[in-house]
Amino acid sequence: MAEKQIQEPAEIPLPNETAQEVVEKPIPPIAAAINSFLHRTRDIETAAKAFIPASAHLLIKLSDETRRELDDAMSLLEKDDDVSIIMGLKISDKALRRLDRLNNSKLPWVLENSLFLGLFSAYDAFTGDLLSAIYNQKPELYTKMERTISVQEALQCKSFDDLKNSVLSEEIESFRRESYVQHVNCHDIVHKNIGHDIVQSKL
Repeated sequence: MAEKQIQEPAEIPLPNETAQEVVEKPIPPIAAAINSFLHRTRDIETAAKAFIPASAHLLIKLSDETRRELDDAMSLLEKDDDVSIIMGLKISDKALRRLDRLNNSKLPWVLENSLFLGLFSAYDAFTGDLLSAIYNQKPELYTKMERTISVQEALQCKSFDDLKNSVLSEEIESFRRESYVQHVNCHDIVHKNIGHDIVQSKL
């Protein structure tokens, strides 16, 4: 009887990692500016929800611990031996100074105020990134700038691109110096200085 030949299992082809690599498309600059700003605002929102209540709980916890230390100090002061009294005075002095610090602490308010100011910083960075992306995508907008530059400033620039960047920086700073109320009415600004098409069709 002929012996059955055992066939070895066929080799399973390994995936071609090079072929499976996903090439990420670069995000358009305008969309990148908007995306970055949205994530910064969400970071600030998350930080506010997580850390402001936590800071309030921390103050309560430290106050409770300090009051317990004061109770312990009072117990030591009620004893007759000098060592206990000295320890009680030392503990009470430290606890009273900490309690005064905690009573005057505004940690939750400081965090809330800092995060609120962080929103303005994120917005300022966003306006700079957005305007830079728009002007670089549509260079003809430079001709609409009502700006003058001195010969000295022009000579300090090493190239025409440096000159354009300098003028654009001044334009961005001028925009930032305007009130935030004016920024809210951005539709008129976009329609007058930038153009309707770049906002709707080139994000």
